[in-house]
Amino acid sequence: TSGHVNDVQCETSTGLQVSPFRGSMYGGYPIRLYGMCFTQSNYQIRIDGQIVHDCQVMNQLYLVCSMPMVMDSGQILIELLDSTGEGLMGSTDFYAFAPEDHGELI
Repeated sequence: TSGHVNDVQCETSTGLQVSPFRGSMYGGYPIRLYGMCFTQSNYQIRIDGQIVHDCQVMNQLYLVCSMPMVMDSGQILIELLDSTGEGLMGSTDFYAFAPEDHGELI
């Protein structure tokens, strides 16, 4: 095979999803948003009320963002808005946790 895939179809029945669905509240790692057809070149992503500026639409199937640092652990909201920031297109939950502090070992 050539490695090229043609005529990729989007699956939109699941709604907005995030992978991984949990991670450190300190951020700095990539997250992937999928489950919708990303037909626009720009979107506005809000994570825990913060607008995330470094997201890239990779293709119609997913986009990638760098997870920002969030203030609280637990369930946080990720929202996908149109490029104007006016229209909510989807939302999903992410679970942020505080990594164990091993300061006593240092």
